[in-house]
Amino acid sequence: MAPFKSVRRSITVGNIAVYVMPPNPDRLGATIYSDGNGDCFIALGDGISLTDFTLRMSGNDYIEIPFGYTGVVTAIRKSGSCVLRVSELT
Repeated sequence: MAPFKSVRRSITVGNIAVYVMPPNPDRLGATIYSDGNGDCFIALGDGISLTDFTLRMSGNDYIEIPFGYTGVVTAIRKSGSCVLRVSELT
């Protein structure tokens, strides 16, 4: 078995929805760390809003994207901005 590859990126999130990760059929897993203050809303899929999301991350929170999920991941904040540190494993 070949070793995993990891692609790391930093995504700035504000009050307009952004893609954290595009769909990737080769994704094996992913992690997201919220490097900032305040809440950042994350959704597995398109169509995120402040009332329609998968989870809410506070500053310094860390999540693992469910194993086998290869779809888009989106994020938004109510106000201000934060940086998400993303690692995607393929």
